[in-house]
Amino acid sequence: YAPGGTLLAVLAALLTVAWLALAEATHRLRRTATGKTLAWADRLLRFAVMAALAVVFAIAMLRTTNIPPWLAWKLLVFGGVIACGLGIRAQLLRFYVTWSKIDHDGTDPALEQDIRHRYVVATSILGLLWLCIGVIVILSVWQP
Repeated sequence: YAPGGTLLAVLAALLTVAWLALAEATHRLRRTATGKTLAWADRLLRFAVMAALAVVFAIAMLRTTNIPPWLAWKLLVFGGVIACGLGIRAQLLRFYVTWSKIDHDGTDPALEQDIRHRYVVATSILGLLWLCIGVIVILSVWQP
C-alpha cells in the first residue's frame, strides 16, 4: 500500500530495531543524565511519529495516495495508541513522585487522594488504549 516495496520494508525494520534499542537503553540508563536525554529523545520521536501518522491520514483522506481509507484510519488510531502510552507514562511518573513523597514524609489525605486520582486517570487512559487496539483489529479484519 505504500511506495518503496522491499526497500521501505527493510528501512521500517531497521528503524523498528533502532527504536527498540533506544527504548531499552533509556530504560537501563533511566537514572543517569544520559538516560534522561534518551527519554527526552524517545518522547520527541513518539510525538514526531504521531504527527507523521496524522499527516499520512490527512493525505490519504484527500485521495492523493493509493493508501486505502481503512488503512489510513488504522494508522491514525495507532497514533492514538502512542498518545495513550505517553499519557499513561506521564500519570505513572506523577504517581511515583507522590509515592516518593509518602515514603519520605509520610502520608496525608491530599497525597492519598492524589494516588487515587492518578490511578483512575491512568486506568482510564489504559481503557482508551485498549479501545484503540480493538478499533485497529476491527479495521484490520474488515478491510473493505
